[in-house]
Amino acid sequence: MRILQNLVFIFSLFIFLLDAGRGFAQGGWSTTEVLFAPEPGWKDLGTELVADRAGFAHLVWVHYEEDTRLTQFYYARWDGSVWTVPVDILVSAAGDIGWPALVAADDGRLHLFWYQGFYICHAWAWSIKADCAHCWSSPRVIATVKEHWTAALDAIQDEYGVFHVVYPQRGGDCYYIRSEDGGETWSQPKAISAVSWDVTTYLPKVSAADGRIHVVWTETQNLASSFFSTLRVNYAYSSDSGTTWSLPLQIAGQKYSDGNVVAVKGGVVHLLWNGGVGPGGRYYMRSEDGGETWSTPVRLSALAGQAGYPSLAFDSTGKLHVCTADGEYVSGDGYSWSLPVRLPFYQDLIEQSRLVVVRGKQLLAISPRHFAGIYYVTKLLDVPAIQVVTPVALTPVLTPSPMPGSVSEIVIPGISSRNTGIADEWVIAADVQLGKELPIILGVGGALVVVGCSIAIAKVRSK
Repeated sequence: MRILQNLVFIFSLFIFLLDAGRGFAQGGWSTTEVLFAPEPGWKDLGTELVADRAGFAHLVWVHYEEDTRLTQFYYARWDGSVWTVPVDILVSAAGDIGWPALVAADDGRLHLFWYQGFYICHAWAWSIKADCAHCWSSPRVIATVKEHWTAALDAIQDEYGVFHVVYPQRGGDCYYIRSEDGGETWSQPKAISAVSWDVTTYLPKVSAADGRIHVVWTETQNLASSFFSTLRVNYAYSSDSGTTWSLPLQIAGQKYSDGNVVAVKGGVVHLLWNGGVGPGGRYYMRSEDGGETWSTPVRLSALAGQAGYPSLAFDSTGKLHVCTADGEYVSGDGYSWSLPVRLPFYQDLIEQSRLVVVRGKQLLAISPRHFAGIYYVTKLLDVPAIQVVTPVALTPVLTPSPMPGSVSEIVIPGISSRNTGIADEWVIAADVQLGKELPIILGVGGALVVVGCSIAIAKVRSK
């Protein structure tokens, strides 16, 4: 009987110490923690999360006050263990700031793009100084649109350092612009879609690899009585720097939306999208020839509704990790997939959850729960970490020069001054460890020590 009591005590203590070693939830995920808690009356939405090559993750989101329409961009940086204190880096009293797009460039800069009324805007800061509001450049207009809107857009930087930006026009097409000189000058907008007068494009996503640009977007009816009645999810590509585009390929039809596209070297292109209320589901398919042909769609999750685009990231082994915008996680190799797991911050009606992989082995997922506050969870993968790097010049080095027919930038005054920092300051020690490793090691190690001692005590008592 005494031996049984000792075993029960040992088991209970073991579970307690495991929980104390960081409180890991199902599937190795940490318990939910709060990054940002707003004042009453404020909402948090429009999240954008990216990881860089120096081992950081960067988060920007829209902080919105309903009564006054005051709208802010907030920023926070994750170093693998803790977040910087969230700071507001841009403010609009008119409430006309759209959802942001964020790019972590290879030279150590963060580039921020957003819709603001009749303008597509751009600002940048050195990544290590991005939590200083005055360290961001003055916002500049890089394109204009025909109707006032605050829609979501997207931007990426390819392996040659070229920026690609896609944005919708209210009551119109999806457009593409590019910059080959680090964002100093921009091409004239080029329409990717060809919609009729009663259709609106929205939520475009862009990716690029092997010299080919890939774009996916959703089309809806723009009549007042049926706005956001989705018609289809379309895809197109360009092989000549955005000069011409393939005919739109319909990926999914009515009641489907929120597409995302990620291209990698070797001609592989990954596509994800959502099924709305009715058909439901979160879907995936891939191309292995640069978007010419596609696999049969696979249903990854049974969730339904327009919650935002699914996130896709790769670990150091190339494995795919997907987080739906409403908080389910799956992983796989593109051919077979795990069963969906609801992340610890999952609740009904959450939207715009995002996921990245930090240093090739730490999953970081965030969510604006019910649009009030930012929550996050992490998970360490049993894979090698990627060696962090300091900023280096891109190869080939692109010489800044005006692009033919480029749009002249219009300065928006009174926001912030241009940073005078240098890229050499963007350095992180290679031996800094991800914050979730140590607690679980201590928890398991402590538990084993206690188990060993308890067994020894039990043996002594039994003699």
